[in-house]
Amino acid sequence: MNEEQFETQLNAWVDGELSAAEAEAFEATLAEHPEFAAEAEAMQGILQDAQALPKHIQPERNLWSGIEERIIENPLETQGSPSILNVVPFRAVVGLAAAVLIGISVYYQTLPQQPGGSEGGAMTPDPVAAGSLALRKADTEYQKARSALLAGLDERE
Repeated sequence: MNEEQFETQLNAWVDGELSAAEAEAFEATLAEHPEFAAEAEAMQGILQDAQALPKHIQPERNLWSGIEERIIENPLETQGSPSILNVVPFRAVVGLAAAVLIGISVYYQTLPQQPGGSEGGAMTPDPVAAGSLALRKADTEYQKARSALLAGLDERE
């Protein structure tokens, strides 16, 4: 029996999940391998110590009353000045930022590309078009981050 198999069997044995035949075979393995037996004894000791712990521990005083009063008195109060996130719903701020970014992106995409005056009549790179490409990439990254953030907020609610 390798160490991984032993760990699996030990957990099942301690939890009482092994059949009578499996438990007997596992106990025979413990008898043959003192290092496994020592670990099994340590596990049983930990479980016995945990069972001896009190089920509930009462705090020295009622902590909730002070917290409850502060929440009722000043629900938006923070340490220092109130944050914009406490005053304006966070999703509204994210939505407004997304709308502004999309508006800027659309504006730059509608600008005409400037022909170049370099040798051979070749087009020179348009800085606006280059910026627009970078802006589109940034917008894509922003949309991914926004989606992840909103998903995280949904999970917290």
